Amino acid sequence: MEYKHLSFPLKLMLGYLVGILLLTLLFSISMGHLSTISRDYDHLVKNSWRQLDALQSLQSSGIRIRLDIDSNLAQARMDLKQIDYWFLRFLESNRGGSAGDFTMLVRDFHAFRLQALRLIDALENKAAGSELARERRLFMSKYEPFVGRVFVEIERSRNFVQVSETNFLRRINELLFLNTILAPLSFLFLYVYGYFISNHTGLRLRNFLLSMRKIVSGDYKQRIDEPSQDEIGQIAQGMNELANRLGSG
Repeated sequence: MEYKHLSFPLKLMLGYLVGILLLTLLFSISMGHLSTISRDYDHLVKNSWRQLDALQSLQSSGIRIRLDIDSNLAQARMDLKQIDYWFLRFLESNRGGSAGDFTMLVRDFHAFRLQALRLIDALENKAAGSELARERRLFMSKYEPFVGRVFVEIERSRNFVQVSETNFLRRINELLFLNTILAPLSFLFLYVYGYFISNHTGLRLRNFLLSMRKIVSGDYKQRIDEPSQDEIGQIAQGMNELANRLGSG
């Protein structure tokens, strides 16, 4: 069925239905985009915060073990377990990332851990002074690169968190801007469509009334030019048939 054959209420309903569908489509797209943004935020930003938390705890445990080795060997072993725990937490939070992101940290960690155990064992067994001095030098030679590498990873994680959150806010702003543009356009469509229908219908009715007044005044040759098949067109056809009968009578 052609558009011009639709009844006036159906034309009006069709226009507003299209507007509602546009708004629904806009809402669906916005919700889907927002869901994607939220999922990316959970995956990137929250994961980055977990990495940063693990690295900072790893750094504090590394600083503490250096102090406890000279004062409390039992606590030093506990510190080493804490270092193992937070290092594992960091690796788990970095799951799915590139192995190159933390290969050097893994290498420095294992070298430091092995040397820390050797120094603790030497202290517990009361090794000779020269051997203890050697183990301490080796410990510091492994400790400094490890702590330095942790510091580098902390700075990188902080930068990554800042960049990720900036990107997250940028995408949210883009979504809000999109809604700010498209939502008024949808309402503008509804307004323009309603205005067009009203004006078009008013013009048709005005022409209809002018022609009908001529027929009523006795001009039976006058015809109402209304090709539409809606209610106004059907009334116009009836008036034209009536004019034909009156004119032929």
